[in-house]
Formats: sequence, structure tokens, C-alpha cells
Amino acid sequence: GAAIKGIGAAARWERLEASFTVLLANGEKAKKLLKEIDDFATDAGFGEESIASTAKRMLALGFEAEKVVPTLKILSDATYALGSGEETLAQLARSFGMIQNKAKLSSLEIRLMSSAGLPAIKMLADALGKTVPETFQMIEKGAISSKVAIEALLTGIQKRYGGTTEALSQT
Repeated sequence: GAAIKGIGAAARWERLEASFTVLLANGEKAKKLLKEIDDFATDAGFGEESIASTAKRMLALGFEAEKVVPTLKILSDATYALGSGEETLAQLARSFGMIQNKAKLSSLEIRLMSSAGLPAIKMLADALGKTVPETFQMIEKGAISSKVAIEALLTGIQKRYGGTTEALSQT
């Protein structure tokens, strides 16, 4: 019964800790990040394993450990505001990871975010002070760096959806 489930959870936690230790090449950093992930998953109402899996993918795609949970918090606001769940959060995180892993933003990531319901091109255009068509042209020319894209999109999400996760956790 419950004891067996507890043993299974402990074993999964150990595997997660080992995996994060390898990804971060630092056991203490891994424990700290897993604690942050656990706290976030609990506060946001997401499954710990799902969030840990998304976080691992973000690390593998080049996110710094210190930015994983803050980024997940911002993306969870969008996810909840869009009426979606863990799958959408993972899709948005994967899109941001793809951007992180490249030097320039491509239309593929914009399409992935849009398919998740996020008006990414509009947020990006607003942040850049451009029209949507001008922003598309900039993307096609490779004129938007990954750093600028990530900052602009995260800022846009915060402006539009900031606080949604916290508000829903209070209900």
C-alpha cells in the first residue's frame, strides 16, 4: 500500500537527483534545484515528475540552473491563463529551450508557442515596437537574437499573464 508507494517515490527522487547531478556536474546544485522544483510544483499544483522532466529538458537545452524555476514560474502563468496544463507548460518550455539553443529566433518556435495558444508573435512585436509583419520579416532575416527573443517573450508573458498561478493557487 502506502509504504510501497513511498518507496517508489523515494527511488524516483534518487533517480532525479542522480540525473540532475550529472546535468549540473554538481550534487549540491542538483539538490538545491530539485528543492526549488519540488516547491514550485507543489505551489503551482503541477506534478513533481512532470516539472522535473521539463526542467531537465531546459537544462539540456542550455538554460542556466538559476533561471530554470523562475522561467517555469513565468511559463506557468501563461499555461494557467490559457486554461491549459502540464503538457502546454512542457511545450512552452521546449520552445524556449529551442530558442536558447540557437543564436537566432526562428519561425518554428513562434509556431510552436502559437499552437500552445500563446500570442508569441504579438508579444514579440509589441516588445520590439514593430508591427507583426515587420517582426515576421525580422525573424525570417535572422535579425532577432535568441537572447532578445527570450527576454522579450518572458516580459510579454509577465505583462499579460503575471500572477495567474499564484491567484489560482489561492482559490
